[in-house]
Amino acid sequence: MIVSASSLIVLVVVGYLLLDMIRSRGTTTETRQKIVNLSGFNFEIIETIPGGIAKQDWITIFASKVGKSKKTVLFEYDPGNYYDLLPTIRVSSDQNITISIQAISSIRVQHFKWKYGSIDYQIGHIDFPSVKEDKRDG
Repeated sequence: MIVSASSLIVLVVVGYLLLDMIRSRGTTTETRQKIVNLSGFNFEIIETIPGGIAKQDWITIFASKVGKSKKTVLFEYDPGNYYDLLPTIRVSSDQNITISIQAISSIRVQHFKWKYGSIDYQIGHIDFPSVKEDKRDG
């Protein structure tokens, strides 16, 4: 059986589209924790669980000012083998936020400033410590 180049290209494209459809299908999000009115802020810790073959969970920490509906992503990370560890969040009297966690696999988003104050991190261990820092006000 001889396969033409155009037939082979069609097969590769169809295969890629099917694989992409499988990967994106079934993505779910789960609220792991809500912290309401911690020194005037609300926090929500969300886990995103992608469906498909190449699965990599992400934990995202959102923050908002009490009474405001707009949520801002402060921190997003891959929990890796540390799935059961959730971060703790503290707010100091001068509105600075501290996010602490014992261990994570890698960091996806890490803001150090937010329009309501600065953000500090206390991370005990990072498996893959490459980080793209965003020091702009968020």
